[in-house]
Amino acid sequence: MKKIILYMIILIGVSLQTNAQNLLSVGAGYFGETGVYPGVVFELEYEQLRSEGLSTISRANVGYYAHPRSHAALFTDIHQGLRRSFSSGIILESSVGLGVLFSYYNEEVYKLAESGEFAETSRIAKPDLMPSIIVGIAYDFSGDLEHRRMVWLRPKMFWQYPYNSLAFPHLSLQIGYSHTF
Repeated sequence: MKKIILYMIILIGVSLQTNAQNLLSVGAGYFGETGVYPGVVFELEYEQLRSEGLSTISRANVGYYAHPRSHAALFTDIHQGLRRSFSSGIILESSVGLGVLFSYYNEEVYKLAESGEFAETSRIAKPDLMPSIIVGIAYDFSGDLEHRRMVWLRPKMFWQYPYNSLAFPHLSLQIGYSHTF
């Protein structure tokens, strides 16, 4: 009896994996730190359909933005989340992520030397940890789940850690297009 239950669990697990449809998408878009400081974001996304209209997403982003009076930054992050698709073509999604932020300061940077005087130092900052949260809305123009062509709007909140020994919150806005292969 225990063997039959074990075989049933294995069979159910295998059937769940084979019923799930996997989609791979690439995308690009505008990345605006606080919405107005321009940048760009590129993404690679893996979506696994779990049920009618519900899927899990794994996304890798690489991006750049420039804040003219402060710094320029290159970042990379990965996200895990959920996506809800409606028959009207509207898609809602949310995800959490973790990444790395590489900053380059636009102005001179000084540090206190051992002699007690200020000395100029490198404008390249140490890499910062970048946890983030995204809530988004999208629209699928194709109507075909396997070959999605969608535009998306994703407000993003990320933290730069450490920033003066604390975490510094940033708001950003991502607007872009993704295509499923």
